[in-house]
Amino acid sequence: MPSFTASEFPNPRNLQIVGKSGRLTVAALTNYSDIQIPGDPSFPDIPADGVKQYSGFYIFIFNQWTGKRIGNYFHIQPWADLSYLRRFLDSLQPGRIILFVLKDDLEYGLPQEIRDLLQSLGSMAAGSIGRGMLWGWLWVKGGRTLAETLTFPTEEKTGARVLFMSSVELADEGGKTASTPSLRSSRTQPTPAGFSSSPIFSLLTFLPPHPAGSPSSPAGFSSSPTPALPPHPPPAGFSLLRRVSRVSPGGFSSGFSLLTHPPRVGEASQWCPQWPDSEPWQRRRKFCSKYEQYGDLCSCSSPNLLDFPDSKIENSQIEKAVIVVLAHRVPSLYKSLKTVAAAQGFNRSRFEVFTPAPHPELSEFLRLVGLPLTVTHEDSEFVATLITKQFVFMIEFVLRKYKDADLLIFLEEDVSVSPDFFMSVDDPSLFCVSAHNDLSYPQTSYDPRAVLRAESYTNYGWMVTRSFAAEMAAGMAHMEMEFDWDIYTFYYIRGNRECIIPEVSRSHHFGQSGSHISQYSARVLFSTKNFNQDPAALVEGVERLEKHTYENHITLLLAKAQYINVEETNPCDADFLERFSSESEVVYAIFFHGEGDIHWFRISDAWTTIARCLGVFSSDVREGHRGLYRMRLGAAHLLLVAHPVSPYSLLKPPDLPVFRATPSALAGAHRALTKDLVRDRYRLEPPEETYRRLVS
Repeated sequence: MPSFTASEFPNPRNLQIVGKSGRLTVAALTNYSDIQIPGDPSFPDIPADGVKQYSGFYIFIFNQWTGKRIGNYFHIQPWADLSYLRRFLDSLQPGRIILFVLKDDLEYGLPQEIRDLLQSLGSMAAGSIGRGMLWGWLWVKGGRTLAETLTFPTEEKTGARVLFMSSVELADEGGKTASTPSLRSSRTQPTPAGFSSSPIFSLLTFLPPHPAGSPSSPAGFSSSPTPALPPHPPPAGFSLLRRVSRVSPGGFSSGFSLLTHPPRVGEASQWCPQWPDSEPWQRRRKFCSKYEQYGDLCSCSSPNLLDFPDSKIENSQIEKAVIVVLAHRVPSLYKSLKTVAAAQGFNRSRFEVFTPAPHPELSEFLRLVGLPLTVTHEDSEFVATLITKQFVFMIEFVLRKYKDADLLIFLEEDVSVSPDFFMSVDDPSLFCVSAHNDLSYPQTSYDPRAVLRAESYTNYGWMVTRSFAAEMAAGMAHMEMEFDWDIYTFYYIRGNRECIIPEVSRSHHFGQSGSHISQYSARVLFSTKNFNQDPAALVEGVERLEKHTYENHITLLLAKAQYINVEETNPCDADFLERFSSESEVVYAIFFHGEGDIHWFRISDAWTTIARCLGVFSSDVREGHRGLYRMRLGAAHLLLVAHPVSPYSLLKPPDLPVFRATPSALAGAHRALTKDLVRDRYRLEPPEETYRRLVS
């Protein structure tokens, strides 16, 4: 059992939380800016340089039979979509030991629904977490709290000046415990799978917000090296077993521990005894005991039977298509695979999965679902170059293996697709069919049957012809610059060709982050996108997408449009969406400032301002057709035309103002982008009040 002393950790703001048995140990140490798992040589490095992207929640999963950490940590940044936490916890199996640690700061607070969620699961302190606080919670999924700690800051963004160490007894593999007195809890909760009905261990420790001797030490805490008992009795059903006191360079602290009897754990071989004893189910049993975040794949009561039947589309043009996936995050791949397999047109015999290096978890998973895995053995110190090399390898591999393949469909491991994902269009002025529309949001998309032409990035589910895939591989194989594959394809390979995209996306990026997507971007740009889930909403009007037919249609729309005078009203007005949303197909048009070469038109302050005010993707200019961008406000059409870069600018009335990005408009757009990111108060209530409330 590793031990720590104050001298080993000179930083006076350390918190250690430990669960142990005769043979098992679950432990973590945090000093407000750093986290360690003692005795875990494979623990990944978590930078402690104060960079905000490393702040927030860290969640560790431990095997209840071995005490070993399962997989990597799960990190939720302060500005992330914290509702993702619920989905993550739902994907874990009952009985797992889960450790929550708060690193640095919850700068944007903890939403009330997440506080309520954590408290409903058993946390006593989640309702009191504020800025500058340290928090640790050791919990059993489906069971109770094993240990929970909370410290209060002496000043904003400063953790408590204490070194706290606590040890709690977990049951060993035989179900026996150490000499801790058996204290029965008055609380009752359902017993998780693999645990006995014994009362579950609970520890709650509070520490003072000021060093010893400080005149502002709250009532009930010691101001001398000898700790004093708290003035409030333990909660009903608990017994005060011992006091905890540790010396740190910042002074003395006192606290208390509340204990009950620990859980009893069964053997790993007993996982889901109601499953059949056949070899495939034994493989799944072994897989589920080792890995996590698979939800219904590992559900004891309602396991996914992995029945992925091939389904055909009448008059399908994609019979010979091959589906290609580059995978690394296996739980995400499983979630994506379920939606792909449910889509009309899925054919598992033409499904290829690739990964850059040997990956035991991925290999074992694909064996369960009966899909092949190819290791590319490609490598690069640059992420962008590595991904590009993967694409070159995958394309060349598929073209060699499938001589009859006329189409290649590329998916990503963290993308789900709609039931009508598979479709095809044959047009030499096109280079892809995409399942995703970067401007598909509830307030800007309307008709799930509509399709558009656009100069689109290939992302989140897309299909190209065999000949274009060969162009991609040949072009990227000889790249001499560090380019992202999708940017290189857009600028240097596609030429003037366009994509077919749906008005309402057929794919959804459910990942919390990616190689080019931060958790901040995932929250403000991706989490609210519109996504078709109606299998009957098959696209219509494909025949109108022929290049000249489509351009004539756009010209007719502009001819009958009501032009919006941006000096009188514009998309950044608070009531814009409400005023112009309509149940009729009226057409509105706005001209905004954009200049330069239309092929390279990607960045525009005017576009960024409009996009943020409308609540759509704003990092760069996306989904344009010759500098024109189509959205819907209910049934109404909204056409945004870049002036003078778009050839459609010729249709602008001479006296119609052009929207430009003023400093005030940019500031308003930023406020619109971050309207849901509200900074919490640094302290919810005085620590002594929190203490009294939590022990009452």
